Amino acid sequence: MLKSLCAFLRHGPASPSGYGTIVISCYLYRTTGRQGHPYFPAALPSKHIYQSLPMRLTPLPCLFGLLLLGACSSLPDPAHDPYGTWVGKLVRDEGVCPTKNMSSLRIRGKDIVFNPGMTSAALHGTYQPGQQSYHAEQVDEGMNHTPYRQVFEGYPVGTAIGGNFTTPRCHAHITLTRR
Repeated sequence: MLKSLCAFLRHGPASPSGYGTIVISCYLYRTTGRQGHPYFPAALPSKHIYQSLPMRLTPLPCLFGLLLLGACSSLPDPAHDPYGTWVGKLVRDEGVCPTKNMSSLRIRGKDIVFNPGMTSAALHGTYQPGQQSYHAEQVDEGMNHTPYRQVFEGYPVGTAIGGNFTTPRCHAHITLTRR
């Protein structure tokens, strides 16, 4: 096993020459009667050898690396790729709304499911690719056999989805972020 093949940054970029220096310390083994390691032959004496290599970070590879990192870490735009799970909290505009718990919007294939405030109600809808709005609704039978309609209307806002949730007793808005 190589005992000490270490690289140390001895002089930083603030040195007078403007170059950093990498100092590599190699301990070479002397073996008797055995073949040496392919990188450290047995014929070399046992001692420390220091070798200095000039090092300068060029701006072009650094800039290329930053651009590549930025391109890989950018979030997809919901206007072009809305698929997945989106979460957020309802903010009440008026009425009685489920604002305590998180709400979720799931878009898979052509199906949209909005769950307001993690209640038992699940609003369903259909997504058409390229469409800039997300519509889900549920119509239940309310008191006195009148329809109780719950509607979610969503739209892309930057890297998030904004929307409005409406029932006969609640008007709220929401901002959903990708989970």
